[in-house]
Amino acid sequence: MDDSLRTSIDTPFKISIDRAVAASIDASSRMLYGQVLSQAMACSQLILRSKFKG
Repeated sequence: MDDSLRTSIDTPFKISIDRAVAASIDASSRMLYGQVLSQAMACSQLILRSKFKG
C-alpha cells in the first residue's frame, strides 16, 4: 500500500477505493470483505456514540 492510498483513507475517496477493491476480488472474498467492512463501520459508530455520551 503506497502513501497516496494511505493518506486518502479518511477522505471521501475511501469509498471509491473500497469499491475498486471489492470489484477486483472474487465473490467469496468480496463477501468476507463486506463483513469486515460492516463490522468496522459498526465498531466506529459505537465508539462515536460512547464519545458523545461522555
